[in-house]
Amino acid sequence: MEFRRYVIVLMCALIGMIVSMAAFNIVIDPYGVFGFVRIEGLNAKKIYAYTHKRPAKQMRGLRIEPKAAVLGNSRVDIGFDPDSERWPDAMRPVMNMGIPGDGTRRLAISYDYTVRRLQPETIFIGLDFFDFLFAVPPDPDFVLPLRSSSAGKIKPKLPELVLSTTALLDSVKTLRGQFDPDTTAMTDAGFNPMQDYEAIVRREGQWPMVDFKNRQHAEYLVERSRTLFLRDGTPAAPLVNLRRIFMDAARRGQRLVVFTYPMHAHFYSLVEISGRWRLYDRWKRAIVAEWQAARAKHPDWDSTFWDFALLTPTTTEPAPLPDHQDRRMKWYWEPGHFKARFGSVLIGQMTGSLPEGFGVRFAELDLEDHLARQRIALSAYMRSHPDDVAYLRDVCRQMGCGGAE
Repeated sequence: MEFRRYVIVLMCALIGMIVSMAAFNIVIDPYGVFGFVRIEGLNAKKIYAYTHKRPAKQMRGLRIEPKAAVLGNSRVDIGFDPDSERWPDAMRPVMNMGIPGDGTRRLAISYDYTVRRLQPETIFIGLDFFDFLFAVPPDPDFVLPLRSSSAGKIKPKLPELVLSTTALLDSVKTLRGQFDPDTTAMTDAGFNPMQDYEAIVRREGQWPMVDFKNRQHAEYLVERSRTLFLRDGTPAAPLVNLRRIFMDAARRGQRLVVFTYPMHAHFYSLVEISGRWRLYDRWKRAIVAEWQAARAKHPDWDSTFWDFALLTPTTTEPAPLPDHQDRRMKWYWEPGHFKARFGSVLIGQMTGSLPEGFGVRFAELDLEDHLARQRIALSAYMRSHPDDVAYLRDVCRQMGCGGAE
C-alpha cells in the first residue's frame, strides 16, 4: 500500500513538473511561436527567436494578418523594418518574412506559405546573385513544386518548443536578457533590429565586419558554380524555382514586387576582380527573362521588378580600410548587408511614398544599355578608389580568386 502511494505521489510530482515546465515555456515563449502573453520585462524581448526562425515568423504572420509581406534572405531580415514610416497605410500591417541563409528553394517555400496562409495583397521578393550560382540538376530534391501540400502547413515541433530542457534553459535566459541592451530580438513583425551589431560596432568598429564579409564574398566567388545554366543550356535549379514562383503568382493574380539587393561597391568590385562580371550581367538577363515570360503569359499580372544593384552615391559610401579602420558607415553594416534606414529608401521608392530614388524598373529601360552603363560606372569607381581596389585585390588573391571566367 505504501509502495502504491509512493508511486502515485511520484507520478503526480512528475506530471506536475512536466506541466509546470510546459506552462513556463509557453508563457515565456522564448522563440515567439505562441504569442499568448506579452509582458515588458518578462518575455517581450524574444532573444532566441532565431533558433526557430521559420516557425517564429510563420506564427507571427498568422497573428498580424499582413496586407504586405517581404520575402528574402538576411538582407531582408535586417534591412526592411515593417514599422518604417515609408510603408503606405494601405499596406499596413507589414510582415518581414526574410530568413537568413535562404536560397531559392527556401524562398519558394516562404512564398508558398505566405501566399496560401497569410494571403497578403502584396508580396515583395528580394533576389540575391549568390543564390543562383548552384549548377545542380533540377531534380525533385532541389526544385520545389508549388502545390497545396508543399509548404502551406505549419508543423511546429511542440515537444522541442515546450518540453525540452533546451527550451527551459532558453526561457530562463530570456528572462535574464530582458534588460540587456546589447542583445537583439525579433520584433512582432519579424524584423531584426541588430542591437548586437550595434554593440560590436561600439566596441570594435565596423572594420572587422567589413573585412570578414569581403573575404566571405571572395570565397563564394571561388567556390560556387560559375554558371546559371546546365550544360545543355537549360536553367539550373535556382532559376527553375524562381520561374515557378513567378508563374504561380501570375496565374493567381498575386501582386508581386521583385527587387535586386543594393550591395556595396566592394561587392561589385570583387565580382569584377574575380572575373565574374559577365556572369553577373547574365544573371540579371536571366531573372528578368523569367519575369518577362510570366508577364507575357499573363498580361494582366500586377507586378514590378526593381533593380537596386547599382553604383550610386549610397552604394559607394566610403567603407573602412586597413588604414582607416575607425571609419563608420551610415548605410551599411558591411558590404553585404544594408541598414534599415537604407531599406526605408527602397520601401519608399517601390511603394511610391518616396518620389525620387536611385532604383530603376526593368520594364522601363533598355536592359543591354542599362548593363553597359553599370559596367562603365564600376570602372569609374575602381579608378577613383585605388586604395579600396588594392585592398580588395589582396583579399581576392588570398582567397584564391582572380582571372577570367
